[in-house]
Amino acid sequence: MEGAKKATPNYEAGTRTGSNDADDMGNLTVITSLNEYSGETPAQQLESVLKRHPVFAFSKTYCPFCIEVKRTLSHLGVPLAVIEIDSNADGAKLSAVSKANTKHKTVRA
Repeated sequence: MEGAKKATPNYEAGTRTGSNDADDMGNLTVITSLNEYSGETPAQQLESVLKRHPVFAFSKTYCPFCIEVKRTLSHLGVPLAVIEIDSNADGAKLSAVSKANTKHKTVRA
């Protein structure tokens, strides 16, 4: 990937340097609207997302673990679809559906 920026972990400071920009992650699809996904309820829409994107994650734009997962899968060439729950209008609803199904309270990236 010529021209791709690489982030450098800075674990001593407890933070990461580098961007969380989708342009830095070529195989990343950030789902910003659920209009193109069928379903009348959040659960049906999530099912539609999962059918279209076999590798999917909920993420938060500021979560260092989420950023690392997205970056790692992208660099490995794995196509990943993501809903950033902190910046997507439907993110909280979909996250609640996932939380009810998985019993996980944290972001499941």
